[in-house]
Amino acid sequence: MRTPSWLRLPRFLQQPRTPKTSVAMVVAVLLVLALGGGATALAATWAGNGSGSRTAHVNLAGRTGSGGSPPVTASPTPSATPTESSTRPAHLVNGTLLVSEKHALTSHQVHQLRALPGVGRTQWVSAGNTKVDGHPAFVLGVTPSTFRPWTPKLTAKSNALWQSIGRGELTASFDMGHNAKLPLGLTVPVHSHATQLLRIGAFASVGMAGVDGVVDSYEANQIGLVPHSGILISAPQADPLQLRKQVESVLGKHARAELLRQVVITRAAGEYLTNKQISTFLAAAASRIGKPYVWGATGPNSFDC
Repeated sequence: MRTPSWLRLPRFLQQPRTPKTSVAMVVAVLLVLALGGGATALAATWAGNGSGSRTAHVNLAGRTGSGGSPPVTASPTPSATPTESSTRPAHLVNGTLLVSEKHALTSHQVHQLRALPGVGRTQWVSAGNTKVDGHPAFVLGVTPSTFRPWTPKLTAKSNALWQSIGRGELTASFDMGHNAKLPLGLTVPVHSHATQLLRIGAFASVGMAGVDGVVDSYEANQIGLVPHSGILISAPQADPLQLRKQVESVLGKHARAELLRQVVITRAAGEYLTNKQISTFLAAAASRIGKPYVWGATGPNSFDC
């Protein structure tokens, strides 16, 4: 029986005359036909080298036809990839000051800060007050690969920690994790000007007084921290107290300028306290022995560090 002409395949899709006929061409044409018909998936069958048929399923993402599945919406990828965040720094940076404002620092201000005597390196961060699971916290938004060298040696060495931050999780300080009873491994609301559910990925120290948590810069944007509202300054040879005064002269006394390393202050003999003053201070301190330690407490019945 002769096949009606309307049922015949086009000549270039009929049984190949030679083994050299391109299978890719057949599949490509079928894909075009499927796309034109609005299909979401296609099963294309072609002949092998005498070993039976093979079936290839081609999913056409983004199109939904009759009976098709809706497209899957993936959450945005954090700004730091695992490869970037898991590279151990060859050298650590000796940080001196963490400077932050409520608004973004201007390029002119940053130029002035970098020109201060002794300043060697700087690093942008987002910085601001937040609430983590309802508890007040000062949080930094960072780029893991560039912020990592500014942290203590043990923290900088931990690949797992920086991969966690790179995935969009929050690292809390040991003190905050313990005193706020944050649930390690679970998600909590984190709020600045917006609220985002973030997983508590780790407890760790970043070696910066007053910093309660660290997140990736992408997540910092999501919770409403102002980009470029903070900057780290490294000036190992400068007098840190004098440098802080110079920073305040550039930004004003309303700016937050925290020392990142211990400072030993020596004074002239005439500036020491008298024996009576020392005795008064020691008696006051001794009277507080046994008072409970409470995170964020300022006395008179409980204190923090």
